[in-house]
Amino acid sequence: MKKILFVIAKYKDEKEKIFKEIISPKNKNYCDKHGFKYVVIDSKTEIPIFRNNTTWNKLTVIRDLIDSGKLQNGDVIINQDADMIWYNDNFSYEPADNKSFSISIDSGNTFCFGSIGFKINDWSKRLITDILDENLWNSTLPLLYNDESFPEKPPFSFANLFREQAMFYYLFGIKKHSWKPFKDIENFGIHSDVTEFTKYSLEEAHENLDIKPTNFNVTCWENESDLTYYINLLNNKSDVYLRHFTGCDWNVVKNWI
Repeated sequence: MKKILFVIAKYKDEKEKIFKEIISPKNKNYCDKHGFKYVVIDSKTEIPIFRNNTTWNKLTVIRDLIDSGKLQNGDVIINQDADMIWYNDNFSYEPADNKSFSISIDSGNTFCFGSIGFKINDWSKRLITDILDENLWNSTLPLLYNDESFPEKPPFSFANLFREQAMFYYLFGIKKHSWKPFKDIENFGIHSDVTEFTKYSLEEAHENLDIKPTNFNVTCWENESDLTYYINLLNNKSDVYLRHFTGCDWNVVKNWI
């Protein structure tokens, strides 16, 4: 069985230095500990950009590895955002033995695609195909979402803002936002907003999704982040496995080494 963790880190500024000197060595330690091959796709690596945003490449890279035969059934592959650092690498992000896809509900109470893990099988291949589906993208892109939490906010395209994460929400019928933690909602909020785009049943979700706790995607931290959406609270560093610096000044990385 092959196990790969890859990170897309296409930076040419201070972030490149922080990633190479601080974040990447932590990723390598995690991989060495859990038996993963570590791959970095950096600014020198040419890959075709999908839909004008490299965030889609986390899925297209995996799709292309499957299509080329470099990933086979039973292999495991994880994509992790470049702005995430392992604070406690004793815990692994790969899907549990009987699951196909791992994802964490982050501090802001989203099914966050900052880190995703696939066990390659027929079901996970279908999920990748469905998330990248052109019909789904073109159908949901024009749909405008009114954020009920902030009625003064103008309507926006949920698909355009959250891209591959939004496609996951549509496919599993998850409501766009909840002030109540999804872990405390029936079925983690899956099928809380069933639409014409909902393609996966509750049974499939329960059988295949390994929904990791917030410890694996800590996106908010006092004095480092905007705490507006700090819904899934973690107060002790000892509870943090993966710290995600989305929306933060990357210099706070130094607080986590």
